[in-house]
Amino acid sequence: MTQIPYKGTAQAVTDLLSGRVQMMFTPLLPVLQQLQAGRLRALAVTSRNHSRIMPELPTVQEAGVPGYEFVGWYVILAPAATPKTVLRKLNAEVGQADH
Repeated sequence: MTQIPYKGTAQAVTDLLSGRVQMMFTPLLPVLQQLQAGRLRALAVTSRNHSRIMPELPTVQEAGVPGYEFVGWYVILAPAATPKTVLRKLNAEVGQADH
């Protein structure tokens, strides 16, 4: 495989759909609509556990790569001068997003 760095998911998906690239690693949500429409096919999830969104997908480990696990994470940023009350509200809302 050859890594092709993209500045964002949109151009990578466009190139995947057009056949310019043959595969990509991406978070599930940005491509969910393409998957549901049958334009893309998910092969596996990189986490240790199945996806709650598409539980039928095998993990990479189940697909034949022993010990494989990769879980991405995101950082939520705000300007340094953001009031603490706003930061507390954001923190509470973000904390509820996974539930």
